Amino acid sequence: GAYEEYGTISAYFHSDNYPIFNYEFTPIDTVLDIADRRGYNVYIGMYERPGSLDDEIYNNTVTVSNELMSKYGTHPSFTGFYILQEPLLNEGEATGSLKIFRDVTTYLHTNFSSKKTAIAPYFIADASARLAANGGTQWWHDRTPAEMAYQAKRFAELTDIDLMLVQDSTCWDTTVAQISAYMFAIAPEVESTGCEFWTDMEMFAWANNYTEFVLAPISRIAGQIAAESSYKKVMFTFWYMDPDELGYYQQIDPARVQLYNNYTNAFIVPPTYVGHTGDFYPDGTVTFEDFALFVENWFKTGSSVAKYDLVNDGTVNFKDLAKFVENWLK
Repeated sequence: GAYEEYGTISAYFHSDNYPIFNYEFTPIDTVLDIADRRGYNVYIGMYERPGSLDDEIYNNTVTVSNELMSKYGTHPSFTGFYILQEPLLNEGEATGSLKIFRDVTTYLHTNFSSKKTAIAPYFIADASARLAANGGTQWWHDRTPAEMAYQAKRFAELTDIDLMLVQDSTCWDTTVAQISAYMFAIAPEVESTGCEFWTDMEMFAWANNYTEFVLAPISRIAGQIAAESSYKKVMFTFWYMDPDELGYYQQIDPARVQLYNNYTNAFIVPPTYVGHTGDFYPDGTVTFEDFALFVENWFKTGSSVAKYDLVNDGTVNFKDLAKFVENWLK
């Protein structure tokens, strides 16, 4: 919804309280319009500001949530709110970090009872060693999988959150084996509170002595997909992962294409309805959205454009266009 940086708050929707980040494009409007047509569920983030948790974060979060509800509350795809601040599960039951999350969740449940509230906490398996190795001054408890599961359970109980998307913490060099062990322990404890459990698969890693993020190695992401595929409910950030998008920036990497296919096979469920020929943007009707996808592949050849090659002659051409218009608006 809104993000604060260097004292300036920018909104990603047509806000009455904050300047709009980009007047020509507001992502929330676009996402909700598409999600409504495709039957998706959308959780909208509210307000984020890096740094400490304080009353300003609470007040701005309340302001943004009220605006979002008044402007988008009637969208059928608008399922709930996403608290953008990320708590550390190592200290999940610590009262100092709980108040802001409990207060926000209480406000949302009280005023918008039809909407769920989600949050994405993270954990660090070897917190003290990691901080010491990098000159850190703050100290957090190291936790075994069972101890971390207890902290996650207490956080869910004390905040009354509806949906917990636990980050797999790849940016803190958590190993794939640790991801498996910790998620296996955390999931049932969170679910025992009535809170829904997801994993949050992170595709990045720290670089340059923890000063910037880079895309994680393909082998690492493949391990994450394998470790987390059994949960099925996963929040995933496409950071140059989609090979169609990546192709605009650099040569297609076959390993990355295979990785993306592994992800879609593990987590994305195809639509159950049967659409018309040409319904490339599967919402049940052949429209301009489908045509836009069709023309992007005009005169292309090969297996990667097979679904646009409607007459199966190896090339997307006028024959396919004739077949496409037969189902226009059907």
